[in-house]
Amino acid sequence: MAKLRRNVIANYISQIYAALAGILSVPVYAKYLGIEAFGVIGFYITLQAWFQALDVGLSTTLSRESSLYNADHSRQSVFTRVKSLLERFFFGTAVCAIAIFLFGAEWISINWIKANQIPTSTIELILQLMGIIIAFRWLSCLYRGMVIGFELQVWLAKLNITVTTARFLVPIPFIIYFDVGLVFYFYMQLAVAVAEFLLLYLKIRLQLKVMQTTQNGPAILADQTEFQRILKFAYGVATTSVIWVILTQTDKIVLSKVLPLDEFGRFSMAVTLANGINLITGPIMMAILPRMTGVASMGDNSALMQMYRRLTQFVVTILAPVMTVLTFTAYSTMYAWTGDMDLSKNTALILALYAAGNTVMSIGSVAYALQYSLGHIRMHVIGNIMSALIYVPAVIFAAINYGAVGAASVWLIVNSMYLLLWIPRIHSKLIPNLNRPWFVSDIGQILIACCFPVALFLWLQTGFHQLSRAANFGAILALGLSSLVCCVLASTSSRGFIKELGMRVFRNSSAN
Repeated sequence: MAKLRRNVIANYISQIYAALAGILSVPVYAKYLGIEAFGVIGFYITLQAWFQALDVGLSTTLSRESSLYNADHSRQSVFTRVKSLLERFFFGTAVCAIAIFLFGAEWISINWIKANQIPTSTIELILQLMGIIIAFRWLSCLYRGMVIGFELQVWLAKLNITVTTARFLVPIPFIIYFDVGLVFYFYMQLAVAVAEFLLLYLKIRLQLKVMQTTQNGPAILADQTEFQRILKFAYGVATTSVIWVILTQTDKIVLSKVLPLDEFGRFSMAVTLANGINLITGPIMMAILPRMTGVASMGDNSALMQMYRRLTQFVVTILAPVMTVLTFTAYSTMYAWTGDMDLSKNTALILALYAAGNTVMSIGSVAYALQYSLGHIRMHVIGNIMSALIYVPAVIFAAINYGAVGAASVWLIVNSMYLLLWIPRIHSKLIPNLNRPWFVSDIGQILIACCFPVALFLWLQTGFHQLSRAANFGAILALGLSSLVCCVLASTSSRGFIKELGMRVFRNSSAN
């Protein structure tokens, strides 16, 4: 438990740092590079996400095999065989992808991106750099998955902080004081991506050397039965990964074609801020998935259910205050962030809708952690396929006819349908009689408690739009903190932790 706590804390420190660095640097890039340039950066982020679909769940599969190998070193033969096969696939695909970007950049720059100020030749060069950067970052995902599976999150957190600093903060003084421009930004991203890949690769090699000297028990051979089990899990994760990219990136790829580059840049800024919600849940999942997998492999269903419900309450307790701020004070949040009134007015509704949609999606993703740990993700795959069949045509229609607001509305609706209609079926299949306590106690009462500060602010009729930028920041901070306190008090798991901590402090003080 102590190691799990350290991993969660390490993940959170690195992710909070990454979120703050990214969020604080975005207005700087938009101001000094221009909103069109940030549109190019947003397009790069979208391309990177689509490229992850080529992973087809393989890095996640290798992460799970790493977790199993970490728990039982006699699985060395199975792990080594799977790792070798996946490395060949990843490196071969990376080479092909780089070639596609190098030769296809001209067509994309002419036929897809609608730039008014940035020359086509510059966009073509940047697209070629994007291809190389994305390939290296994709390769890093393979080794990052193994690092997570081996529960080396503290080391990974240190690497993430270093990489984040180099990726987001180091380019800023060069852009401000030397006017180096957008091309320099992408050359910097390339250098960071190569360095990150090399460090992850070397860390895994060192870790495997250590583990190979501590094998215990008879070796489990990589026979046909083992590979059938792995392929079955990989198939489910692959389907989920591809659908996940479709669900989260179709709106952005369509809007990058429909909207002028400056409008797409403003949209990307709103989405970047809303995606902070996704960064909150990421560290929790990274830390908890290997541990839940280990508990499930031992057949301790009672402990697994306890971890699952605590995870749900923790996620909702953390997410609800952030959602409150980003939805009910969307204009004030954008203004406090950027200092641009026009930008804030044009993006407030987009931010609110995406923030609400991301919150609903993140709560629903907790059910995936349960299925992942049990190795049964068929229901998750089916649910995502159905969501994609509804979402893709709906978001294309909405984006073309209603722009970014239409796409954001579809995102919220489809995620709400999945949470309220499909997850109850998942629970009924895996854990009978869980739906009522999960929805009512673990989610509902926390969300209701979060509404009290919002109601108070609305009753006071606080005119955020009339406040200065600093006053806006103070008001939304007060709203967020008060909401967090209400959520903690409403969570049975949090109250139990506080009570236990208080008793521990009392015992220590009495002993002294």
